Amino acid sequence: MNKELDAYADLIDGWFWETDSKYRFVYISASLKKFTGIDPERIYGKSWLELRAKDVSDADWNNHIARLKAQQPIKDFIYKRSGPTGEHWLSTSGDPFYDENNNFLGYRGIARAITGEVELARQSSNFKIIFDQLKEAIAIWDDKDRFIVCNKAFQSLNEHLEPYISIGEPYEQYIRQAVNSGMYSDAIGNEEAWLKQRLAHHHDPQGQFDIVRKDGRTFSVEEQKLNDGMTVVVATEITHYKVINDQLEQAKVDADRARDQLISAIEALDEGFVYFDADDRFVFSNQHYRTFYPLSSDNFKKGKKFADLLWEGVKAGEFAHATGREKEWFEERMEVHRNANSTIEQKISNGRWLKISERRTKDGGTVGFRVDITALKEAQERAEAASNTKSEFLANMSHEIRTPMTGVLGMLDALLDTHLDEKQIRLVKTARQSSMALLEILNDILDQSKIEAGKLNIENVDFNLKALIEHIHTSLLPRAQEKDLWFNVKIADDVPGTIHSDPNRVRQILINLLSNAIKFTGEGGVSLDIKTAPEHVLLFEVTDTGIGIAAEIKDSLFERFRQRDSSTSRKYGGTGLGLSISKNLVEMMNGKIDYRNVKPSGSGFRYRIRMP
Repeated sequence: MNKELDAYADLIDGWFWETDSKYRFVYISASLKKFTGIDPERIYGKSWLELRAKDVSDADWNNHIARLKAQQPIKDFIYKRSGPTGEHWLSTSGDPFYDENNNFLGYRGIARAITGEVELARQSSNFKIIFDQLKEAIAIWDDKDRFIVCNKAFQSLNEHLEPYISIGEPYEQYIRQAVNSGMYSDAIGNEEAWLKQRLAHHHDPQGQFDIVRKDGRTFSVEEQKLNDGMTVVVATEITHYKVINDQLEQAKVDADRARDQLISAIEALDEGFVYFDADDRFVFSNQHYRTFYPLSSDNFKKGKKFADLLWEGVKAGEFAHATGREKEWFEERMEVHRNANSTIEQKISNGRWLKISERRTKDGGTVGFRVDITALKEAQERAEAASNTKSEFLANMSHEIRTPMTGVLGMLDALLDTHLDEKQIRLVKTARQSSMALLEILNDILDQSKIEAGKLNIENVDFNLKALIEHIHTSLLPRAQEKDLWFNVKIADDVPGTIHSDPNRVRQILINLLSNAIKFTGEGGVSLDIKTAPEHVLLFEVTDTGIGIAAEIKDSLFERFRQRDSSTSRKYGGTGLGLSISKNLVEMMNGKIDYRNVKPSGSGFRYRIRMP
């Protein structure tokens, strides 16, 4: 709306202004600076009563202040003001305005610089010149109510009434002819009553009034009786100002309606809502927000600081997690609040859980939401308890099964050292291979249960990487040879011989990846390449010429129990836990693992770990 006022101000070669009920300026059109060099920002907040005008007598100034305090209209008050570009003569007019309950809200008015007009009058000593320069329409009738003189603005408005604004013509003849010609729209159809009221006001002026002409233009008219009995009539066009004022009033109505609608919508939310301004002072909350904090909601009053409300809640025992560490909890919560744009979970005094989201607004305020997630938290706790029970059960079962299985393997190894024929040896080896496969499955289940229970640890030590790789190659080479596959290992020259990491987990990850590669490769072979990457990263890459991985399962490849297709488990065996465990181990070592297709066929897995 201020931009529209600034635009209209340019049309009237002046500026609009507005004060609050304490007569302090709250708005001045930007065009003030164009005409006077005075920055409106310097005037904001200052009271009209304190801005003593120059070249105004004490009597006139006191009379002017008295009119303001009496909430009377002011009309063409002329005074001088100093500015960056020198001294300026100004003329201002304004009206008091009120709210719907008739409470005084301040003044609104228009002003313009008339330095040129005043200087012209001084230089020429000719009243008529400055008189005609005024944009206000002015006419004077003598003590017998006969026409004396008017300026060009008044003549322009009354061109069709020129015979009645000649020297000596009575005012009543002029105004009657104006009404009869239909000049004033609000007099049409009610001419005599309107004339009677208008003449009464003319003979006994009682302040300003507005007149609407038939062309739609609106004028503010003020009449004054001078000491010698003459009557001065001043008409100022306020068409644009009236439009703007109507728009301002409508905008206020619309803003109030929008505010009421917004508050109603916020109150209808199932979530708690609160807003703190840029100074972190409480502005508004809905009822849901208050019900979440029953022990301290009575303190939720406009203007109170967030920190004060939070501390009062702490003292009232509102926050379950603060018990026993009140100051530390308070500082932690304030830190989160200061950072804003955050989401946390909070347990309150009645045992319920809230999800708290806070976001900073463009003007520096803070919007907060409170969502009751008690049911979700309880379900989560039940699920975590069930998961822990399951993981513990699997770990115990895996351990109980693995112990006798180790004995079985030992007995099979011992049996192979006895005198057996070829068929017996083949049967024992088959039993041993099946036992080893079962042991691998048990190890996978045990590791997965440890990961889910958060009990799997990474133990970093210095170890010989090349010796570890050689041992892995030696242990897996027979599997590759059984399938007539080549198995190549390449270690770049800049890879250090000793690294600081967890050798058992590095071995486990590589054996998982290499075993899979050998398992799913029918022809060709498998490669392991180890090299360094920027930022102290060690890169392991396992590639094969096997069956590859279907595109539709790439995104879920590292999920638990995920295999290449539904027939993979039947054909190749396995649990589908190997890649999931490998991914968890890599991430626990602050690394990353990913997959890529190898053309024309085959698979490639890369994982990176950071070297200290």
